[in-house]
Amino acid sequence: MTPLVRRSLQDARRPIRWLALAVVAVLVVLVALPLAGLVRATLGAEGDGAWTDVVASPLSQNLFWTPLRNSLVVGLGTGVLSTIVGGFLAWVVVLSDVPGRRVLGVLAAVPFALPSFAIALAWESVFRNDRIGGAPGLLTSLGLPVPDALSWGALPVILTLVAHYFSLSFVVIAAALANVGGDMLAAAELTGASRARVAVRIALPAVAPAAVSGFLLAFAEGVSNFAVPALLGLPVRFQTLSTRLYGAISTGTRSAATCCRSSSWSSPPPSCSSGRARRRAAASRPSPAGPPALTRWRPAAGAGRWRGSPG
Repeated sequence: MTPLVRRSLQDARRPIRWLALAVVAVLVVLVALPLAGLVRATLGAEGDGAWTDVVASPLSQNLFWTPLRNSLVVGLGTGVLSTIVGGFLAWVVVLSDVPGRRVLGVLAAVPFALPSFAIALAWESVFRNDRIGGAPGLLTSLGLPVPDALSWGALPVILTLVAHYFSLSFVVIAAALANVGGDMLAAAELTGASRARVAVRIALPAVAPAAVSGFLLAFAEGVSNFAVPALLGLPVRFQTLSTRLYGAISTGTRSAATCCRSSSWSSPPPSCSSGRARRRAAASRPSPAGPPALTRWRPAAGAGRWRGSPG
């Protein structure tokens, strides 16, 4: 038996291989086959002209291209801001000596447990203005003018989704930073490296795969979310692919609904690369040490984080 065959047999006996095959089978049955069926339906006799009507007709701008652009704007905004907020909180919790950082870590994971529509309703109860009628929000009731851009449309949708999904980036980046450890950073500082150089040359490469994973998770959730764009976007006709699909189904436009559903997509996070980076960091990490001191920045970081924590 050759070494290659022996190694293949050993890999086949690992439970992770069977788990991966099971996951692939589930994805094929629940995702690939239904998507192929949708595409086949649009290319058959019943879907004659469906793609032309949606993509290259006088109505295609409002039917597909504008919702697609809005979905990408919402997804990119949610992904970038969630990664920034989650990364900062992960650094404060894992690599700082802020008082009560364990409690802060628990609180940072709480928003993801809340439904997104509840956060959207909370935003509406505070920032709703009198543009579309109904009961005004808290700020308008107090006599403070609230611009339309802050009440409805892309900005409130993105900020609400960030408040909901930054926990995803926080969890994956915090796990990567925990594998880096404060001892490695302290050793680099003892050799004379500045904190900026340590952050750029050691911490950033270690958490880059996790940051990309967090970004893609938040991006996919932002693109696919329906409740928040429906509550904060539809009153001013801010359509995304999810709300446009719902409208097409509600009005009985089968071809448009099928094409929109077929063209909806999201990106899976690169969990494999992130896992390899975590394994490399764990293999090179010595015994854990305490977090590096923030010195004069400790009160500011602690006050800012506690002010931004939920509850």
